[in-house]
Amino acid sequence: MKRLFIIIFLIMTTAGYSAEKNISENRTLPLDDLNAEPVPGKPGKYSVNIKFTKIEYVTVGTTLPAESIGVNHDQYTLPENEWNYDINTNTLTVKKDIDNLNYIVRVKGKYLTPMCITPAEKIDPEKIRVVVNGRIGIKEKDYRYNIIKNEIELTTCTTGQEKFIVQYAYPDGAASIGSMSMSDFTRPLLEYLDWPVSGNAVKIDHEGYIFSPLDDRYRSVWLIQLIPVKDGYNGIDLRSGFKWDAKENELKFDTPVDTEKFSVLILGETE
Repeated sequence: MKRLFIIIFLIMTTAGYSAEKNISENRTLPLDDLNAEPVPGKPGKYSVNIKFTKIEYVTVGTTLPAESIGVNHDQYTLPENEWNYDINTNTLTVKKDIDNLNYIVRVKGKYLTPMCITPAEKIDPEKIRVVVNGRIGIKEKDYRYNIIKNEIELTTCTTGQEKFIVQYAYPDGAASIGSMSMSDFTRPLLEYLDWPVSGNAVKIDHEGYIFSPLDDRYRSVWLIQLIPVKDGYNGIDLRSGFKWDAKENELKFDTPVDTEKFSVLILGETE
């Protein structure tokens, strides 16, 4: 279960279409925005995962988990002479020494379309799962896998603006990448991806303001997900509107949660 919690959090921070825009000569150029994943055992190397035609900027910033335990918010842009992007391997090389535990590297530019996912390791072709624009993706119609290149081409994603999730399995684990948030997920889609369909906290008041994970104790909490308990509802992401009381081991909402519709999933750092 905890592995799945981590995967969902990674999805929320791994890919997304940024609202940030760069203005030049009275024109607005929207940029695609993506987290780069450190390559284990290779300092300074980052897997970009989604192929770009060109990367314009590389930024470094503190992670939500780090900020939730007291690390001051920080973000800066790397000079162009401190990084290099290899489109053939879809790898970013950074000269600056970065604390990957508390900081995350993000790249901004334009996606290659149809969109192409390049996992950092070889994957199991039989365990690829795709959701695109609110429905389950169909192999060969919505996506195809090139086993030689180890690439997943999302043939349906021709503009880079589609909402999608791609999930794949390594020999020792699994990963997911995409642009969807919980508000795009129904219960059947969560079941298809084998993600939690129930929360990890229980209501301890009558109104639905206070919840507790009971057996687990959290040092910090950075994200709450409300998961639909039955068909007909979409999930909800909450980054605000709640307070975590570590001493009482309680989660307190500003407005009550309707437990007839949603269960509460706490994402954070356990003690």
